[in-house]
Amino acid sequence: MARTRVAQVFHATVSGYLRALSPTSRRFWVLVPVVGALAGIAAVGSIHLLALLERLAWGHQEGAGSLLEAARAVSPARRFMVPVVGGLILVAVSLVQRGNGAHGTSAILEAIWVRGGRVQLRRATPSAILTLVAVSLGASMGREGALLMFGAAAGSALARRARLSPDQHKLLVAAGTAAGFAAAYNTPIGAALFGLEVLLGGLALELLGPLIFASITATLISRALLYDHPSYQIPVYGLIRPREIVVYLALGVVVGLLAALLVWTVDTANRVAARLPARARPLLPLVAMTLVGAVGVAYPELFGNGYYTVNDALVERVPLAMLVTLPVLKLALSSICSGFRVPGGLFTPTMFIGGLFGGAYGVLLARLFPHTVGPSGGYVLVGMAAALAGSTHASLAAAILLFELTGNYSLILPLLGASVLAATVSRRLVPESIYTAPLERRGLSLPRLPRPPWMHEAGVRALVRAHPATVPPGAPVDELALKLAALPDGEPLFVVDDAGRLRGAIRPAAIGAAIADQPDLSLVVAADLAEPVPTLSVDASLWDATRRALRGGVERLAVISPREGHRFIGTIAASDVLDRARRE
Repeated sequence: MARTRVAQVFHATVSGYLRALSPTSRRFWVLVPVVGALAGIAAVGSIHLLALLERLAWGHQEGAGSLLEAARAVSPARRFMVPVVGGLILVAVSLVQRGNGAHGTSAILEAIWVRGGRVQLRRATPSAILTLVAVSLGASMGREGALLMFGAAAGSALARRARLSPDQHKLLVAAGTAAGFAAAYNTPIGAALFGLEVLLGGLALELLGPLIFASITATLISRALLYDHPSYQIPVYGLIRPREIVVYLALGVVVGLLAALLVWTVDTANRVAARLPARARPLLPLVAMTLVGAVGVAYPELFGNGYYTVNDALVERVPLAMLVTLPVLKLALSSICSGFRVPGGLFTPTMFIGGLFGGAYGVLLARLFPHTVGPSGGYVLVGMAAALAGSTHASLAAAILLFELTGNYSLILPLLGASVLAATVSRRLVPESIYTAPLERRGLSLPRLPRPPWMHEAGVRALVRAHPATVPPGAPVDELALKLAALPDGEPLFVVDDAGRLRGAIRPAAIGAAIADQPDLSLVVAADLAEPVPTLSVDASLWDATRRALRGGVERLAVISPREGHRFIGTIAASDVLDRARRE
């Protein structure tokens, strides 16, 4: 009787396990700790560079051990001028190195889901350094964008050299990103969960191992070279009585509304900036940094990521007036900085906004119900987690991150409950997170449902139908009628201007309506009859195309190229994707 060979599940040694893997998988697992180590070293170097830049910008004031203390110690004129100088630097760089794509975590998401995990180190490094320059000079942003980008770029470079499979390439980029996060904030578990929920879009256990392994490696390096304690040193807060959890859950709901407002405000600032004339856009960082300087004269707490202000709020050293005022100003300034192309992250500004709002909530409740609620520092902590969960839609990662950042396990139940409620409320009001909204605005939708691999590996470019029928905006009605008559039934006629940008589409029914409404057709041109059409980026995947077509209830989508000034490329039809599916 023939024996059935059973795959070995357990191995006596790690080397035995590695020998049982395929050569590609073996290279992948060897590279996981390597990318963790590189991300850890880059994070440590970035933190030291940030400290150096802050000392150069704000001066060596006696007793000024932080950006906040240094800013308070200098004159009001210097508080205003340092951010303005930062804005001038950003303008100078933007004139040399143009780009209108996503940055920070959004750029990493785009790399993983749209570009096959490709993150170019030569572009990521200057961008990361510029982020550190901006934050050190007062930009109301977080430093984490630089640290995550270094890790992602290291993972992508190693994956290309080792010729890993596309899925392994993406996973190594996510592992490098999580490792940079873990090293910067001393949060290995939370960083791995952040990578799963935010970057990979789920909680698949088979993906957790590489992220945990890389995060542990990076955290060990960070603890050896920087510190080995929670980022925030606070008292142990806990529930005074079990029913207090209801008050914390109510905070989660309210902060969920605040998080939705933050996502909407950041997205609105980006949309406003995109509508401005192209000549004005390079000056936007200077406008944003000038606003930061003007507000920072009175409120230096708004400079940088706000770490020290949050730390003061956690130990109840921030007065109620500031707890109410600072979150509003931080939300406005961080949104303007993000929309006006000041590089940086929104992770720590989000914690600032949620934490101080939670502190104000706790102080007010303590005055109304002095024997019912605990210290306001506990509400600061839960507000931070809820704001993160509401803005990123990653509730588990947010709760665990705040547990690791503070080492406070006593409030784990309010942390989890408030985070879930905040994410639920925010997602209901604003479907996109603070990281996916920039991609959605550019026509890139990340997958949220199980889908065949070819649908996210193949791009729209492969199936785009180039050279559709077009007319200029000034084309007369008789020309439109002739061109529409020559097209297949239901095929639209696209209106494209001299710069190649799509102005809309004309269907036969529009001609009939024009004849009925306008007796003198010589006054009617193509631009008058053009109707808006759903568009899709040429860099999007076929999964994006399918979702966009289903959501809009249309058969055909117009394809544009954001990298070429939103030039009209062609069209893609849902039937084209179905034909591809039949061949797979």
